[in-house]
Amino acid sequence: LISIMSSNYSTFLLEKNILYLSTEIDFNSTKSFISSILYLKNKNSNETINLYINGKGSSYYNLFSRYDQIISMHDIINSMKSKLSTLVLGIAFNEMCLISSYGSKDYRYALPSSLLYIDVFMNSIGSSQTSDIGIKKSELYKFNNLIINIFSKHTMRHPTEITSYMTRPFHMTSVEALNYGIIDKII
Repeated sequence: LISIMSSNYSTFLLEKNILYLSTEIDFNSTKSFISSILYLKNKNSNETINLYINGKGSSYYNLFSRYDQIISMHDIINSMKSKLSTLVLGIAFNEMCLISSYGSKDYRYALPSSLLYIDVFMNSIGSSQTSDIGIKKSELYKFNNLIINIFSKHTMRHPTEITSYMTRPFHMTSVEALNYGIIDKII
């Protein structure tokens, strides 16, 4: 019964141009998100899409998959003609924080008690053969630089500054996120 009700709520929200992103960012949630965006993009490209965000991002350690999810979501959002409004409810950790910055300029919001959190993205290479470590490290640096440049574009911060914030966990209140450039307004 709950999954049927959940499905009905999701369908109702989708028809109203509303998406709610609260699950871990993984292959399935990314697939669902992209499918929903494509549906809304083709339904009516002139209406604003409202994305409500509350969650911790991902908890898995396959960094290549983690980067793929973030970049895929960014690219599909950038392909839209309609505006994207983002609203952080509660927490937006890691990928969720980045996604909250993907909203259209002047359409990025957070509630007063929201917390946003940027973590270290390139935190480990995992255990590999010695010959593979250099290759993995090089690929991860490319992905990391891409993420930093995307975040730089949305926050209007220099990539060097963003890199310095991503070397350690960085917690922000709504006011701090506003000053940092992740959101445009606290509502």
